[in-house]
Amino acid sequence: MLDPAELIESQEKRFSNPGMVSNALELLRDLSTPADEVVSMVQQDPGTTGMILRVANCALHRRGQPVSTLRAAIVRLGNLQISQILLSAGLQDKNTKEDIAYYQYWEHSVNVAVMARDLAIREGVTDSHKLEEIFILGLLHNLGLLIEIRGQLLGKILHCMQLYSLDQMAAEKKAFGFNHCELGGILCQYWGLPEVFYEACSQHHVSALPGSPFWESVGYVRMADAAAESLGIYPVRCQHPSHSPETVPELTSERMAHLENAHTENKGPVDEFTRLLLGH
Repeated sequence: MLDPAELIESQEKRFSNPGMVSNALELLRDLSTPADEVVSMVQQDPGTTGMILRVANCALHRRGQPVSTLRAAIVRLGNLQISQILLSAGLQDKNTKEDIAYYQYWEHSVNVAVMARDLAIREGVTDSHKLEEIFILGLLHNLGLLIEIRGQLLGKILHCMQLYSLDQMAAEKKAFGFNHCELGGILCQYWGLPEVFYEACSQHHVSALPGSPFWESVGYVRMADAAAESLGIYPVRCQHPSHSPETVPELTSERMAHLENAHTENKGPVDEFTRLLLGH
């Protein structure tokens, strides 16, 4: 069996840009960091600066006139979104652009983020910070799986799924002694991230958590995650998804129909945003 802490530490040594990851984590821990400080943090890396400008002007985030400066892009996107971009850039390696597993991972995550936020808006959430939080939680809810992909563990997971007819979560448990939700929770604690990220990463396959102050946000992510898998948008290609509408009682047929429409309407912007996160 693998030791999850040792797996995380081994992957940290292989980050393409550890400084960028460190900046992302610093932002996630203190979202009140002023825009000018964020500019200073980012502008030393031209590649990431260009990515932020492209994301700020992509269809998913375009509002009004195009932005042409890094500061304007940071103000438009907000610190949560900037931290996610820095994290995705820092976690990439030279094989990321060509590896289909990374594309599938981000395709699923972006779809979950967009659908979760869309459902929250439909159900009356108007607070912009809450909507931004739901979007970023959707993007980052599978961080544990990203560590598994980086650790080249995907082949063993898929083998167990096929050999034993297991879903992804059960196959991970059989192969390693932990699943990607447990690994994601350990990663969030290891990085010292706020509790809401721990809950999104470790509890997005779990039923309601009584008394949790974050359950509304995590609940939207959980419904969108199940809807995405129901639509065939898996974080890994498989025949035995971990989620389905039947396993998430709050994902009613009405909500599922709305999320399916949201997926169809946003397909172009989602594809564009996914390619941008991969540096395409």
